[in-house]
Amino acid sequence: MPKSRPVEPPPACITINHTRELDGWPKQGSTAEAAARKALNAILPLSVAQAKEYGGVIYTVKGRFYALPPRTQCEPDKVDTGRHEVNHSAPDGSRAVAVYHTHPSASIAGDNTDYNKFSPSDERLGRGNGVVEGDGLDDYLGTVDGSFFRFEAKTGRTLRLQGKLDNGAQRL
Repeated sequence: MPKSRPVEPPPACITINHTRELDGWPKQGSTAEAAARKALNAILPLSVAQAKEYGGVIYTVKGRFYALPPRTQCEPDKVDTGRHEVNHSAPDGSRAVAVYHTHPSASIAGDNTDYNKFSPSDERLGRGNGVVEGDGLDDYLGTVDGSFFRFEAKTGRTLRLQGKLDNGAQRL
């Protein structure tokens, strides 16, 4: 009889690629904002608990909006949402309209962060910077304190959206 190998514990952070099947995904809504809210409510508690950014793409097809499952690179301050891929990683026959991501921590390596603001690189991806053209996708942000924001790529404005997101505080 062969010896069984000991079971190794899972890593503290599992890199998720949104092409992998996840229960309950994609999240669906009647608007991009509704789909983003559902996606961020689903992933923000894990993001905060791990202090890792997560994010993904929101797309539309036949008048409905869907948030693809989140991705992470297991970093506290960056995530590849898939927006640079063909059709911004949205399925064939659909159109990408936005991205969503988390800011899971109030500090990184002991330095305080402005977690309730989009970073310059977040804004540049959607809007461009005068040298590189942006992709025009709005960006939805869920933060460690449960705040919910939208960066409008077309206008360059940041809006605080109504209602708090589930940041997992009651479960931590």
